[in-house]
Amino acid sequence: MVSLAEALARELNIVITVLTSLISLVILTYVIWDMHRNGSGLKSKYFEDKLFVLLCIMNLILIGYGILILFYNDVKDNSYLSRFMLYSPDIIYLLYALIWMLFLDYYVNRDMERIKGHVITAVGPFILLIFFEIVIITVEYNMSRGRMNWAFQDTFDYQWLVIPYLIIEAVLTLSYIIGGFVIIRDHHRKRMEPVFLRLDFFVVSWLLGVIIGETFFSGALGLFASVSILITYIPLKMRKKYLDDESRAYTEEALDFILKYIEREKIQEGCAFIVKAPMHKDQLYNIIKLNIPEGALVIHMNNGDFLIFTNIRSKLAIEVFERTIQDAGINYDPPTSIHVMNFRRLAHESMNDFVDRVLKDERENI
Repeated sequence: MVSLAEALARELNIVITVLTSLISLVILTYVIWDMHRNGSGLKSKYFEDKLFVLLCIMNLILIGYGILILFYNDVKDNSYLSRFMLYSPDIIYLLYALIWMLFLDYYVNRDMERIKGHVITAVGPFILLIFFEIVIITVEYNMSRGRMNWAFQDTFDYQWLVIPYLIIEAVLTLSYIIGGFVIIRDHHRKRMEPVFLRLDFFVVSWLLGVIIGETFFSGALGLFASVSILITYIPLKMRKKYLDDESRAYTEEALDFILKYIEREKIQEGCAFIVKAPMHKDQLYNIIKLNIPEGALVIHMNNGDFLIFTNIRSKLAIEVFERTIQDAGINYDPPTSIHVMNFRRLAHESMNDFVDRVLKDERENI
């Protein structure tokens, strides 16, 4: 017989789960609606936006599962389907972590082959995890029906099925979350450019959800996952203001943001280039993108020119870059004359003063 304390705890868990699910639903509805409203939802031409919507959908599934399991177990506590449903959220949450990593990878690298490689690599561990899940569920179900003696735990110790399952799940989930950090870290090392993401906020919120969900109530998983999505989405909206929708270069409005980023990260940008040509901005940006030095920052100015910051300082490297860009314009179809101006940052000159001088010279040479 269920005690009063157990009944109250059960009712409290239901109330908290439903309440947190409703809050999560409101958060996710707002994010999905806002993405659709500003053109960055499923109909977006950018694959990373679609991955982010998929992340939201996986979160919705998690929330739905949390409520379904809560009420379904009242009806059929020991059924095979009920036990399967208890383990299914593990796979869903693992998929959530994988999609998070895929989103980060494509966001910074935009390489579909890398995404395909991650997916292919993930297939094997997922199959192994599902195999362990099916075996564990079968053993537990048969023991609950008396078809397998509970002494089976002493002779065979079926926990050796559960332990590998939990280890694989934990290792995979952590590898996807850590993998996202590594992807962003490597991107910063190569490109030295700001990324509109707060990974620390996402991971802290996600870990809180896991800890509270496993120790107190399962509804925390969906709630904290929703909060982490909202925290991620807010800075992502800055892309509309700071990234050109066609060329994906930074806009002139991002200049102050980038200067603050350079100061905060103590990046030693020693040279700037102004690149201009009588061609479409996408064409010119593609030429620049294929030839810029590692770690360069590219800004599309409102007048159509491109402002490039690099950390190269030697006169030879500067001349090589200029010739490379100009040769690319000559070899383009149709051939185009690309004009390049270079500016060296003076000793002890602040980035703000340096940029003011560059832009002043640019205006004087139009």
